[in-house]
Amino acid sequence: MHFRLVSCEDDLIPKGSYIFVDVLTTEEEHEVDEAAEADSIVFCVCIYHCNEALEAELHAIMEGGAANKQGECGTCHGSYTECPGHFGYLKLALPVFNVGFFNNILDVVKCICKGCSRVLLVEKDRREFLKKMRQPRAEPLVKFALMKKVRDKCKLSRCPCKTLDGSTEELRSALSHKKEKLAITSIHTLDPATVLSLFRRMIDEVDATLFSPYKSIYYFQPINDCELLNLGDRPEKLIITEIAVPPVPIRPSVFVGGGGGRMSDAPCLIDSQHRGLIQRLKGKTGRFRGNLSGKRTEYTGRTVISPDPNLRITEARIMPWRTLRFNESVCNPYNADFDGDEMNLHVPQTEEARTEALMLMGVQNNLCTPKNGEILVASTQDFLTSSFLITRKDSFYDRSSFTLLCSYLGDAMENIDLPTPALIKPIELWTGKQLFSVLVRPNAFTKVYLNLGVREKICTKKCALTVEDKTSEAVHDAMCPNDGFVYFRNSELLSGQVGKKTLDLKANQNLIDVLSPVYEKFVLIQGIYLFSCSARFIGNHGFSIGVDDVQPGESLNEKKGKTIGEGYQECHELIAQYSKGALKPQPGCSRAQTLEARISGVLNKLRDTAGDHCMSTLHWRNSPLIMSQCGSKGSPINISQMVVCVGQQSVGGRRAPNGFIDRTLPHFPINSKTPAAKGFVANSFYTGLTATEFFFHTMGGREGLVDTAVKTAETGYMSRRLMKGLEDLSVFYDQTVRNASGGIVQFVYGDDGMDPVKMEGKGGNPLNLDQLFMKVMATCPQRGHETLSPEAISQMLNDKLSEQDPSAGGCSDRFKELLTKFVGNRIKMLRNTRRALHLDEDHVGRKDSSIEECVAANISGISAKQLQVFLDTCLSRYHSKIIEAGASIGAIGAQSIGEPGTQMTLKTFHFAGVASMSILSVLYVTLGVPRIKEIINAAKKISTPIITAELLSGQDESFGVKVKRCIEKVVLGEVAAAIKIVLKSSQPNLVVKLDMQRIEAQGYEGINADSVQLSIINYPKLKLKSQHVRVIDEAKLRIYPDGTDRSKLQFELHNLKSMLPKVIVKGIPTVERAVVNPVKGRDKTIERYNLLVEGTNLLAVLGAPGVDAMKTKSNHIMEVNQTLGIEAARRSIIDEIQYTFESNNMIIDLRHMMLLADLMTYKGEVLGITRYGIAKMKSSVLMLASFEKTSEHLFNASYAGREDQIDGVSECIIMGIPMQLGTGILKVRQRLESLPEFKYQPAPIMSS
Repeated sequence: MHFRLVSCEDDLIPKGSYIFVDVLTTEEEHEVDEAAEADSIVFCVCIYHCNEALEAELHAIMEGGAANKQGECGTCHGSYTECPGHFGYLKLALPVFNVGFFNNILDVVKCICKGCSRVLLVEKDRREFLKKMRQPRAEPLVKFALMKKVRDKCKLSRCPCKTLDGSTEELRSALSHKKEKLAITSIHTLDPATVLSLFRRMIDEVDATLFSPYKSIYYFQPINDCELLNLGDRPEKLIITEIAVPPVPIRPSVFVGGGGGRMSDAPCLIDSQHRGLIQRLKGKTGRFRGNLSGKRTEYTGRTVISPDPNLRITEARIMPWRTLRFNESVCNPYNADFDGDEMNLHVPQTEEARTEALMLMGVQNNLCTPKNGEILVASTQDFLTSSFLITRKDSFYDRSSFTLLCSYLGDAMENIDLPTPALIKPIELWTGKQLFSVLVRPNAFTKVYLNLGVREKICTKKCALTVEDKTSEAVHDAMCPNDGFVYFRNSELLSGQVGKKTLDLKANQNLIDVLSPVYEKFVLIQGIYLFSCSARFIGNHGFSIGVDDVQPGESLNEKKGKTIGEGYQECHELIAQYSKGALKPQPGCSRAQTLEARISGVLNKLRDTAGDHCMSTLHWRNSPLIMSQCGSKGSPINISQMVVCVGQQSVGGRRAPNGFIDRTLPHFPINSKTPAAKGFVANSFYTGLTATEFFFHTMGGREGLVDTAVKTAETGYMSRRLMKGLEDLSVFYDQTVRNASGGIVQFVYGDDGMDPVKMEGKGGNPLNLDQLFMKVMATCPQRGHETLSPEAISQMLNDKLSEQDPSAGGCSDRFKELLTKFVGNRIKMLRNTRRALHLDEDHVGRKDSSIEECVAANISGISAKQLQVFLDTCLSRYHSKIIEAGASIGAIGAQSIGEPGTQMTLKTFHFAGVASMSILSVLYVTLGVPRIKEIINAAKKISTPIITAELLSGQDESFGVKVKRCIEKVVLGEVAAAIKIVLKSSQPNLVVKLDMQRIEAQGYEGINADSVQLSIINYPKLKLKSQHVRVIDEAKLRIYPDGTDRSKLQFELHNLKSMLPKVIVKGIPTVERAVVNPVKGRDKTIERYNLLVEGTNLLAVLGAPGVDAMKTKSNHIMEVNQTLGIEAARRSIIDEIQYTFESNNMIIDLRHMMLLADLMTYKGEVLGITRYGIAKMKSSVLMLASFEKTSEHLFNASYAGREDQIDGVSECIIMGIPMQLGTGILKVRQRLESLPEFKYQPAPIMSS
């Protein structure tokens, strides 16, 4: 195999070069120096050379370089350190097949004539295939497919040269060509002499047609149409005639004293498997992945990590002989937990590298994650607990304590203005809320205006009034008795205890998320001060947990016993109903499934009720309660498990399965379904678990451990495939998304060109319009300005948006719709307010004209200045969030989708053993990592295909039941009253009697003896005809077996009896079942009904009567592509990935999923992110070889003589050149002939 780097420049590996892969020949081994004199630079896998003219005779086995330090190379006369070594070659006595090209040689032999070496194609086909092969833009896979068609067409029995061609087969170490086959029908009838002569003839024929390598060269040399065979060079080069011998530097020996050598590793090589060239290239430790794609570097290290709250979030430190330390708030991006985790270190050695690392990787520039725009660096655990305790209602500090805490909020140069004390007499006291106000705005010169309202976990609406106005509702939320509504107004904390939803990174609207888009540097500095103050406060205040914190009181034990007793009684009643057959099954479930669902619901409610009793009886100073309320660690479920009841243990989403015959453990009766026998743990961790409860608890935990161990490798492999598939996608200067070869994947990134890391609103919206409007109303009051009417507001909005062109530099239609909808809601609010005050909705008077006008203006009025400032701010902030050219959105998208996949596995581990609060689902749908794997693999067969069919009359449940009966598959066994064998001497038969009462009760229309007869005849496995099935009456049929052999008649009758119940008599054959599903709205009321169809055949479901085909969808992507087309398949990929992540409470920006869907479908077909799909997307030899099937890609590329343009990321890393992403996308540079001279030069130091 031979790699040639072709370039028109003088640099070693310049941009714009390409690699040409072909087969290394004997002449190239001998004439390396002649190739070096050309314009191209030659890199050979098998040959290294010096830059001097050498003679071919010196390339011998013994002249591979200097053998020792005192020796001299016989080729270049260099010393041991100067000579790089020279390959020799070993001439073979006879040529041999190259194992890597063996299949290619076989294809060539099949396509040529064995007499004249002509390609076996008629002239018309030959010209047609040559035209297709010579197309300049034909992709390698297209040429490979054409080669297969050529091979299939080359099946002529005779060539124009009249040579008889036969079949060519692969033997163990050679090729066999059979011109004709000798037909021997009855060899035992021949005499021995004839048989002997026949076998001798066969042996001679086999000997004559064995294709030896020497004979193959003879046949390959006359071949002219190499292009037809997709050959990049002459076919005889596929045969090996010489073997390269490596030089001494490649295989050095260990020298010892006295000039001798030592081979201590020789015993280790005895009886060990020898690694060949292919084994050295492929795999994780091979040359591509181990040495070319990832190299070992200097100035790197790895050590254990540990927390240090005294460090800033932008700092990391290693003390002498200590661990790597950093602030705990930076743990989330790395998922670090300090339980022995390790991290890598890399110390950049140049100023350029240091600057790039600081700008691209610094914490201050990566506060938000591109996954969904959330804050990555925020308060956690102890910091949240400290903030929660500081902002309690009863937290007061005197002047010394308050100023001490304020000193933690800045350095010595910070100017802090003390606010007015909350209490003046008898002593001046400040509150913890005022401390937070000082943090947000230390002095009057700090122009930071924070307006924020957040409902914390402890917020309750018991005292809130129900009004339509959201602003009024927020005001009432501020009166929460638990002080759970955090409200900032112009950077002053007016109410609420600061907790997780205000400071944590995963909150929908937190303090850092609101401030960072405008005050990014200020947020970083104040965040450092907040972490420092929180760490010092909790260290001085003290916070611990003891056994007394989880000790239940007597009243709680009584409530627990009563609650568990009532729950057990309800479960026993359900079991009794099931035993008597009185339990009514749920839709789509059997009685056993219904019993499990009902019992699971009762037990989950039991645990929750006991947990509510526990939370209501704990003291407000209880440490676990404080941690749960502020969100630093734990939840009410964890507290209830420690104090009251552990709850139901689940294995695979269900109660504990039977580990013995008809029971879970031998401690319980057979077929026992009681809560204790199926894994319910009534004790708490404080009281201790019984032996059986402990066993069930370990079953639930073991499931999570196994799931973590098994799926971690799957998620890692999935992330690697995603990265390989998306790595070269980037944004170009025309806002298009292209791959390395220039192919357009998206015309505009994400349909709006926005950067996901800069998004502020929910659902990937560019701006949080509610928060922005609140800020404008607070910082730009209405004083002195009249209120606009609804028509004036609409006109002003339309005039402003008409100035924005949707092209480059304007706003997208999606953002215009979002802004129009928001302003429309404000107009609606203004109209409702004026209607409630009995004012004209459309005409707005002066505020001083009446009290009602003044009230309406203060509640929901908008002045012209406020609206102008709001619109200008929205448009300027929107333009600042447009993604930059050169952004490596492919790698970011792959990381954003792959990383949550790992979190799905880990979350299973953290929440193992606790059953879901919802009852047993009617349809089981594959979610999590297996579902993501199905989507990106573009699997043709998925585990749970579900079709969501919308109904034309969705409000009527009975209509849904009728449609369900038309779609759902019905087999003969469900509607037959009896299937009996009738033995008669004349003609035995089968009698099928239909249960017409059941058919009528179930509403199966159209099922009678005639329809069943037609179904039996059309059932392919029975192979019966119309004469074998006779209709006796409307409900009875007689079936006769197809056969005259009476000895097999009994067997055929029993076979028919076992197969007849499976005959489909109604519905769609591929649909297992259909369920009428009530769709609930936000208020938990049923809005409409639809059908959940378990099975495939979307086309038949779309054509079913009563189904709304325009709104029906399926989760089977390949079937959607086949039925509705590629655009529908793209939309289905986006929806399915989004639904899977949302089911695991994970939010990912829609733009990443759109990019993945576009990559999988931009070729016109759905391609999976697999070895086959990526091979169809990309044509780079180095990239495909560094992914999978290394040897196959390299041999195929050298066979076809392919070129690699070195455009992608993997290729550039392998070749060691800058990639065309980020700063590498810039191609316009200024040429400086000479540096400009400065007009004024400083005087020399030693001048007089």
